[in-house]
Amino acid sequence: MKIKAFTILEMIINLALMSIIVSMVYVVYGYFSKNMTEYSLMTTENFEMASFNTRLKEDFYKADKIISTNGGKFTVIFYDETSVVYRQGEQYLYRENSITRDSIRSKGVTFTFLYSDLPKNSENLIKNVLVNAELYGNDVSLFAYKKYFSNYLNLKNEY
Repeated sequence: MKIKAFTILEMIINLALMSIIVSMVYVVYGYFSKNMTEYSLMTTENFEMASFNTRLKEDFYKADKIISTNGGKFTVIFYDETSVVYRQGEQYLYRENSITRDSIRSKGVTFTFLYSDLPKNSENLIKNVLVNAELYGNDVSLFAYKKYFSNYLNLKNEY
């Protein structure tokens, strides 16, 4: 009676082929896992930037007035007398209201004032803001502007 079986050489070749296949699957899985992690971080960073930009533009749109309190800080005052404060830190621009505090990595904020020659004791109204932010290690500019109604446009004539 003849027993059919694999020889030791066939088993070693089979083991070598299986180890090559398993190592290739492991390398592909590691590469795929790394790419998915990077993609997830990029998506999160992109969402945070878009969300902050939307909040900034929405605040400017809904605001009654936007005043500068000092060089790196401005306050958005709404019609119902609530406010949101934007403050430039060392590396971040912070958005603070009574409920939440948001931030975005920022390299600086530039203001353009409605009137540059108002007296020192008056409110210095901000016409637009340019935020120099960072996205994926690259510089990105966020821009928001405010259209004032005639009650603020006539403010200059009172002084």
